[in-house]
Amino acid sequence: MKYIVCAPVCGLGNRLYALYSSFRIASSYNVPLKIWWKPNSRCGCEYHDLFETPLEVFDEKIVQTCNYLYNPNIKAKIQDNVLIKNNHTFCDQETKYDIIIFGACQPILFGGETFNDSAKKFSTVHNNQLLQPTKEILAEVNKYNLATVIGIHVGRNHIVTRALKGEIKDLERYIPLEMYYDEIDKLDEKTKIFISCEDKEDEQAFIQKYGNRIIYRPGIKSRLSKEGMIEAFINILLLSKCIYIIDGHSSFSKMASYLGNNSIIQLKNTKGILPPTNRYKNDSNSGN
Repeated sequence: MKYIVCAPVCGLGNRLYALYSSFRIASSYNVPLKIWWKPNSRCGCEYHDLFETPLEVFDEKIVQTCNYLYNPNIKAKIQDNVLIKNNHTFCDQETKYDIIIFGACQPILFGGETFNDSAKKFSTVHNNQLLQPTKEILAEVNKYNLATVIGIHVGRNHIVTRALKGEIKDLERYIPLEMYYDEIDKLDEKTKIFISCEDKEDEQAFIQKYGNRIIYRPGIKSRLSKEGMIEAFINILLLSKCIYIIDGHSSFSKMASYLGNNSIIQLKNTKGILPPTNRYKNDSNSGN
């Protein structure tokens, strides 16, 4: 095996899953890691917009002339006639290929790891600054002391949009704001809350209800732009610094939890409360 290529897909949280686990595998086998990061409608930036650590960009023309393996051992299942790709696994036998390309949106498992085993080790990569965010991003993150603050991530736009289109039958991932309020109301009234919202209306709802208890960054929300993605990454790093995180089901908050080695209270809409149909007309501001 000459090197590993990380070709992450989907939104920022999913891409970071793939990036950090690809880095761990490349380091374990002492081979270079190259990046094949393509912006899309859920991630409008390049790798170097977020990270200082230099990674060579993979030349996709090389695959025409070399012995390579794409997405090794994908565990998959058929659900409602759709192929659902789960975790990637990697084993020593696959090192016979010149290049391993991980086109992933989940952690890549190796050495008999479980999902949580792999993801919990992301904090080692992060804390040892092996994948270093840009100086500009770190400067923004370092403005905040969140050691005694509770983190909340509200990322509902793409979930609601897909649900209203009939693409998601299970609405457990749509979390009404009232469920977040219930968790906040259990806390001491002096406890500060850092909120990371994909929707400005949701953000304002928290501010109106809890006033100066709320800490937030009023930055660009759109994930279509480089600036919006930089802001999203700053939010992930800030959530990672909180005591714990309250969220629904999102790779965004889970990645923050793995980087900071803090826990998540994962909310579920078990009552089947439906989202309003007059909002969330597109999902350009969102994405895991």
